[in-house]
Amino acid sequence: MQRPFVSIVLATHNRLSLLQDTLDTLFALDYPQDRYEIIVVDDASTDTTGEWLQSQPAERAGVAFTGLTIPPAGPAKARNTGIRLARGEYVMITDDDCIIDTRCLRELVEAMLREPCGGIGGRIICKERSGVISRYNTHIRFNVTAEDAETPLRFVNTANSLFPIVLLYRVGGFDEGYRHLGSEDLDLSQRIMELGFAIRPCPSAVVEHLNKVTARSLHRAFYNQSRGAAYIHAKRHPRQGTPFVLEYLVKLLLNVLRLFTEAPARLLWNLITRRLPPVDACLFPLLDRTTKMSSMWGRIVGRVMYWHLPEATPTCPLEDHQLSKVE
Repeated sequence: MQRPFVSIVLATHNRLSLLQDTLDTLFALDYPQDRYEIIVVDDASTDTTGEWLQSQPAERAGVAFTGLTIPPAGPAKARNTGIRLARGEYVMITDDDCIIDTRCLRELVEAMLREPCGGIGGRIICKERSGVISRYNTHIRFNVTAEDAETPLRFVNTANSLFPIVLLYRVGGFDEGYRHLGSEDLDLSQRIMELGFAIRPCPSAVVEHLNKVTARSLHRAFYNQSRGAAYIHAKRHPRQGTPFVLEYLVKLLLNVLRLFTEAPARLLWNLITRRLPPVDACLFPLLDRTTKMSSMWGRIVGRVMYWHLPEATPTCPLEDHQLSKVE
């Protein structure tokens, strides 16, 4: 039986070395080379990503490759651009800082064919790197998903995901009204489920997601996710601005208080019990509180940014009539 044709879409921005490592794993997938393509959309990188993509051949290891650069617009626009170029029956979406297992695409497709649904979320595990921040990512299991087939997914994490292209057009793709990184996959998953389609886990499809290695990147990730969640809330509840901001302002202040009360007590307990190495025992309680503070601040900033967001359909430009090229 001939396997369905799949388009792999990923957006990138200023991470050329990581992108190259990701592409090396994508070109080596255990899937017929003539039955998938790779589309990379560069969101106006200021490093040499754009030039490197232009220099790449249209085919590598028998797999069709497309690389292009668009004006700065955010990850939603970049992914939608890739989806418009996609020729596949299904679209796999991943990130430019992932290591893809050779059987990942095969497992995602087989899971979709066994039980068709609105989206499949593969297993994401931490790829640890050096440093205490990376160890903290592993400690809190940051972005770990789909560890077993029984646990329902709240959303499909687009670091490892597969969608029917027809459904992506039906829901309008990613919401380009939000131009930042964070929670765009949550918004897409919610709109898919609102149409009555299920999303399912596939733990046998594995992607290693590289851990953050700096405190700034870690806190920025928490901030971005929460700012995106605030945008989603503002779309659905445009008249709840003041209660929303007050709620998270109180939570932020409580976390500041706990930073000076609870965190020292946990630090002392960790040192006494020797549950963690000394450096981790000292820093992990502080990071617990500061990442939560970043999340609360992201919620507040996001809701203030979109205070007057009208209750309307999201800015999702993919339309059903554009599907004629793949049907």
